[in-house]
Amino acid sequence: MIIIDGIDLSGKSTLAKKLCNDLGFAYRKSDTRDGLKGYIRDSLTAKVDVISDRFYMCEYVYPLVKKDGRVPLPLWGQHMVERQLSMSNSMIIHCYGSEKYIKHKFDIRGE
Repeated sequence: MIIIDGIDLSGKSTLAKKLCNDLGFAYRKSDTRDGLKGYIRDSLTAKVDVISDRFYMCEYVYPLVKKDGRVPLPLWGQHMVERQLSMSNSMIIHCYGSEKYIKHKFDIRGE
C-alpha cells in the first residue's frame, strides 16, 4: 500500500489519483469513522496495489479541529499502526505546501 498524507490542500488527492492512473492501482480515500480500530484493520490487510488518500496521521489534528467527538490518536496507537505497516512493505508519502499557498487555497474555499 502507498499512503499519501499531508495537510489539506497539499496535493494528496491529485498525486494519489495520478499514481493510480499511471500504475493501475486502486484508489482508496481513508475513512476515519472507525478510528484506531479501522486503521489497524486497514494496515493488517494492506494490499500492494492500493493507494490510500490519507491515513492515520490526520487523526492527530482533525479530532481537535473539527470537534466531532473523535479522540485524537494516542502515541501507542500510532506505533501499533506503523508496526503493522512496516511488516506489509507499505510506503508513506508526505505532501507539503507553503503556508502562503495553503492560506490562498483556504481563502478560495471560504474557510
